[in-house]
Amino acid sequence: MTNANQTPLQFREIILPNDLREWIDEYTLARLVLAAVQDGTVPIAPTAEVAGRNADCQPYVLLSLLTYCYATGIFSSTDIELSFTQDKMVRHLCANTYPEAHHNRSFRRDNRRSIQKSLTEVLYRAWCIRCRLEESSPDAAIDFIDPCFEQEPDGKAALLFAAEAEERINRAVRLDCWEFDY
Repeated sequence: MTNANQTPLQFREIILPNDLREWIDEYTLARLVLAAVQDGTVPIAPTAEVAGRNADCQPYVLLSLLTYCYATGIFSSTDIELSFTQDKMVRHLCANTYPEAHHNRSFRRDNRRSIQKSLTEVLYRAWCIRCRLEESSPDAAIDFIDPCFEQEPDGKAALLFAAEAEERINRAVRLDCWEFDY
């Protein structure tokens, strides 16, 4: 519950942490990302256009990567590129293809709606798991993931998760723009 002195940004940070791994373990988060990306309802820009720019990276790989990174508080395309060397889950999601920063930026530009949709689903599902479990592990949470997919958030809740996803994408865009200023 918020008080009159809290801003909407403070309220969002109370509801959802910047890094969802504070609530659920990285393996469960990765499963949520893969489920959101592979459910077949996320449209992606034409693959010929994407393949021309990202010869090594498939669209679903980049969608998974950006969704996972935005869910874990990694927003800058350069930081995402560097996380490949530091985070085994990022390497796993990339299927061992190196995610260069300029590929991440161009994919985000061409597929912003797809990223927002998958990130919204991940944020909502992580929230559902958090509300039902004290400790989250892939095995303990699996029983709660499927019912979460079937439940639709009410209109207000859906808008809150979509707004949070949009804010995270905007943060990534701002950070990438600032990198070019220096």
